[in-house]
Amino acid sequence: MEPATASPHTEDRRPEIDSRKCTKCNECIRLCPQGAVIEPSNALCAKCIKFCLSMEVPCEVKRPAIVYQSCDGCGRCVTGCPQKAISWMSEKAQATPAQPVPGS
Repeated sequence: MEPATASPHTEDRRPEIDSRKCTKCNECIRLCPQGAVIEPSNALCAKCIKFCLSMEVPCEVKRPAIVYQSCDGCGRCVTGCPQKAISWMSEKAQATPAQPVPGS
């Protein structure tokens, strides 16, 4: 058995989900052949629900997440998202800290 090699997308780009556009239709989860797009559970509420019967602390609705170790970079989630909430993000852009805008 040969050792796994990194997929080409990990060197320069990877899919990112824009939580502002995502409507939780889960089409990306259905489309991913690697099972790399997952629906995370909201473990925070499960931990404290017995102490928060009034629900004073709202639970955040979670969006699908991408497990990059499983992602092969096929792009089906990017092209198949009906809301266009998934796009390619440059690895270099993510690694570069935001620069302040002059005069602000």
